[in-house]
Amino acid sequence: MGEAMAVRSGLKTTIEAGFRQLIVEVDNLGLFYALSKKKMDLTAYGLLLKDIFLFLFSMSLGVFCFNFVRRSGNLAAHILAKKSLSVDGFRVWLEEIPVEIQQVVQDGFINE
Repeated sequence: MGEAMAVRSGLKTTIEAGFRQLIVEVDNLGLFYALSKKKMDLTAYGLLLKDIFLFLFSMSLGVFCFNFVRRSGNLAAHILAKKSLSVDGFRVWLEEIPVEIQQVVQDGFINE
């Protein structure tokens, strides 16, 4: 449920910032399948997914897709998720890289 809430919040922020081509990567296989198959039901989780879909389809997005990435391939997001537990408020980084993930991002560019 937490990762679905993070997806919804991230999508909202990204679209409000003006991005129109989105790739959403998740390391939760159940969430990936639910998003890929547009699976919704009347549970709180299903209603959260419905909210994500309504939000996505109401915007003028050029391209968006959902990808499953193992946690080992999504280390920067995992580190930031852990950090978010100790941060008050809402934080967005658009042009700078948070200190906590600078090395992970740099290593990712070197390995590509």
